[in-house]
Amino acid sequence: LHDVLDAGVKHVHAFRMEDLILLEEIAGLRGTRFQVSLRVQFESPGSPWTPLGFLSGRLGFSASEVVAAGVLCNGSSRLSLRGINFYLGTQRISPENYRKPISQVVSMATRLRHEHNIHVHEINVGGGVPSPSMRRLHLRPRDLIKRWRDSDAVSFSPAILDSFAKELKSVFHEVVHKQGFDPAPTLAVEAGRSLIGNATVLITRVCRAKGAWLFLD
Repeated sequence: LHDVLDAGVKHVHAFRMEDLILLEEIAGLRGTRFQVSLRVQFESPGSPWTPLGFLSGRLGFSASEVVAAGVLCNGSSRLSLRGINFYLGTQRISPENYRKPISQVVSMATRLRHEHNIHVHEINVGGGVPSPSMRRLHLRPRDLIKRWRDSDAVSFSPAILDSFAKELKSVFHEVVHKQGFDPAPTLAVEAGRSLIGNATVLITRVCRAKGAWLFLD
């Protein structure tokens, strides 16, 4: 966290109450503040038994803990609640996959505003934006044959992301409007793999090593 602050980063995601306590402690030592986004724990739709689905489902605050975490941030002189975020797992083909969790998060934000006068400025739907380079990973026979022959050349077009973003934006504003949340919070997306999935070579730096894990820049 000291390295994070040295890098100028002050907006962080928290996954549990212990994170908030640690963030407050470090911010106090450094005489600064953290803006916090709370990770909500949702089961990955359609993949609770896959490794990624299981792992992503372990992380985050339960729905019942979010309000308490928001109140803790609001009562701190070193923390301020910026947003709520979640992660549904990889390759969410349809923006409709996000409708239900967005609705749940907006309900949490509405409760924080009405009951505690705490404003949520950002809702982050995490990653999962589909990457064209993942199309060949399906187990259908025709896809396996194409993959074996390497004949299904995948092309990347900004139009793919543009279309997904427009549909997701539409879903988001429909939910926000339906729940009467005004002004609407900012919608944030982490588009990671969909941007670099087609890279033949990824040039990066190893910033940290912990056991078998390497952390890139």
